[in-house]
Amino acid sequence: MSTQSPPDPDSGAAGVRFGCGAVVGLAAGFASTVSFVELGPLGVTLLCLGTALVFGLLAMRRGDRFWERLRDWLWWV
Repeated sequence: MSTQSPPDPDSGAAGVRFGCGAVVGLAAGFASTVSFVELGPLGVTLLCLGTALVFGLLAMRRGDRFWERLRDWLWWV
């Protein structure tokens, strides 16, 4: 007899938030490499993965507040 608890209903939402934030972070990291031409392939990869991880974690932890702050920060877009 197993005593596992049912899955947390918010775990799916956290995964979606992380995924969406990571995709936007990956795009932001790739777009920022345009100004950092001297970076080699490893530098570009690390920058893209780093921004994807940071954006994903922030979107997961902060939720809608993250997206509102990002929109305010990118007011010209």
